[in-house]
Amino acid sequence: MPKLRPDLTFTLPWAMIFHLPFAEQVKTAQAVGFQELSLQPHFMADCTRAGLKLKDMKKMAEDAGVRIGRIDPLCTWVPDWRDHNFGDEYNLLTTLDPTLFLDLSATLGCKYLSVNAMWRPGHYNLDQIAAFYRAICDKAAPYGISCDIEPIPMWGIRTLEDTLEIIRRSGAKNGGIVFDVTHFVRGSTPMSVLENTPGHLIHCVQLCDGLMPAKYSLEEECFSRLWPGEGAFPIPEIVRVLDRIGGLHGVGPEVFSPVFVREKTPGSVIAQKVDESIARYPELLAGAGR
Repeated sequence: MPKLRPDLTFTLPWAMIFHLPFAEQVKTAQAVGFQELSLQPHFMADCTRAGLKLKDMKKMAEDAGVRIGRIDPLCTWVPDWRDHNFGDEYNLLTTLDPTLFLDLSATLGCKYLSVNAMWRPGHYNLDQIAAFYRAICDKAAPYGISCDIEPIPMWGIRTLEDTLEIIRRSGAKNGGIVFDVTHFVRGSTPMSVLENTPGHLIHCVQLCDGLMPAKYSLEEECFSRLWPGEGAFPIPEIVRVLDRIGGLHGVGPEVFSPVFVREKTPGSVIAQKVDESIARYPELLAGAGR
């Protein structure tokens, strides 16, 4: 296991461990030395139906030295939130009411939640989105929770530039950003935009790789990712810029893969791939020259 920078928070996203029982998810985060993991709302519902209480999940994680840092994603923060390209099955997984979402986040001790904009690009303008965003941020503020926008090129908030403008127009004090490498690269955002982004706004960094030019559609690429360092994305440069602006928060690989589910990949195998990925980037390692 590589020795991680002690001044950074490392987060294991739910995407790679969704198929594992919660106890094994916690064990996997612990094995790679990560302080946090995230949960998906539908998985939480499965856990509770199986008889596992949320407070017990929180304690199980804490006993292993791991926090549940965020629930990901909240999609119902605008009136017309339904996705336009994945179908009713996907919508069924993203129907959690915002108030319940916040209550569950507070029960688990989460400080962050991720908001996704699943509607078709152009359906709402930036002023409308900023107003909706301000409303959910105001709702989350009494809980001490930050609402982090994840820009995704195939949906209603496509780029880092738009995300920064929405946060600015909203005036929200508890706003933030989920920075996903795939979405940043496919959104064709100039590196100069990232270089001028206030690093304190980036609360989560999801490292993933892909091919250049793209082999898949945006939709396929969301769920067919490569481990960091196994593709052609400019991850070393991105990580260096994030380090310079103070934006390395909640860092971890996020590799969706249907293979994990199909082959029931154990947490130990995923932990090994996480270790190999993190070790490729000196800015994430203790004692490495930066």
